[in-house]
Amino acid sequence: MNMREYSSPTVHQRTEAKERVPIHLKMTLTIKEAAEYSNIGINKIESLLKTPNCPFVLFVGTRKLVKRREFEDFISTKLIILLKWCVPENGAHQNFAEILKSP
Repeated sequence: MNMREYSSPTVHQRTEAKERVPIHLKMTLTIKEAAEYSNIGINKIESLLKTPNCPFVLFVGTRKLVKRREFEDFISTKLIILLKWCVPENGAHQNFAEILKSP
């Protein structure tokens, strides 16, 4: 008999065989999962997580996770997410906050 026929499954095969929890049922998401779930880019989510007092970041050691419910609440209350710069008709760059203040 060949030894390959009786070898135990590899770690990769065991994780593939495991049932995965659907994203909408998880309490926390990785940045990649949050990007897939929300259709917001990974870089944008990373920049949101770096903002002071971010309501949906969870630090596990040095790893950043996204609290799903708080992330959903944050998205549902926002009209624009961190639009940093706008180019008005005259071509001059302005901070979005300055545009909102101007008449």
